[in-house]
Amino acid sequence: MRYEIPVAITFVIGILMILGGFVDIPVVSNLVSEVQNWGIIISSFALGVGAINLVLVHGRNIKTGKNTIYSLALIVGIAVMFFAGVAFGTQSSTFTFLYDSLMAPMGAAMFAMLAFYVASAAYRAFVARNLDATVLLVTSIICILYQTGLGELIHPSFGKLFFWLNNVPNLAGQRGLMVCSAIGAISVSIRILVGIERGYLGEVE
Repeated sequence: MRYEIPVAITFVIGILMILGGFVDIPVVSNLVSEVQNWGIIISSFALGVGAINLVLVHGRNIKTGKNTIYSLALIVGIAVMFFAGVAFGTQSSTFTFLYDSLMAPMGAAMFAMLAFYVASAAYRAFVARNLDATVLLVTSIICILYQTGLGELIHPSFGKLFFWLNNVPNLAGQRGLMVCSAIGAISVSIRILVGIERGYLGEVE
């Protein structure tokens, strides 16, 4: 019964959510809305459990002396933002000031550092070793030149070439990836609904 009951609940809820997307029956719509509300509540509790686990893990790091300064900064940041949100509200000037002064600059710094990693990866990927890499290199140069404004200085029709690349070969590739991803998601969903895939229950197949 350890696995049968969760699998049965998953099957019933999954079928209910599928029906809610295809049929317009008041009873089904009300049940779907109720299940979605339960999902929001469970997600909130899961977020709280995740925050507690994060504090425990980094508290252990502080005890063992492993990355102490970073773990301490994380715990202090979580505590300060949590108490500021609870005491003053998330729309208060205090919470907004903390967010704008801490979260926004740190996020910007992180993405700024990521730009260097992206540039390094692009340099390694854009080496014209074969035909595919050469096509990628030429396409990327065209896109970079247009985005920086140099493309139209080189030739007035540079923009048309950029939009053709973006709307024809690029869009075709994106749609192929989306179709394959959708098929994969449907396959995994069916496996979960019928109880074949039980990884979410902690069972190792």
